Amino acid sequence: CWAEAHNRDIVVSMDQLLTTKEIGKKLGLEPRTITEWARKGKIPVVRLSSKVIRFDEAAVMAALGVGN
Repeated sequence: CWAEAHNRDIVVSMDQLLTTKEIGKKLGLEPRTITEWARKGKIPVVRLSSKVIRFDEAAVMAALGVGN
């Protein structure tokens, strides 16, 4: 299964996508902070449905300048 990142021309495999909790753990942040950042457009999000979002780790890290 594949998903397209919102407002981007990126296609990623579903097994490469992380939940809000998983990406929060990698960044040392609470899931609610991740959700807020996604809503504000600070980090890219992959919307699977109106209620389900996932994150491409590489895209999030790049957006935050982590690992540069």
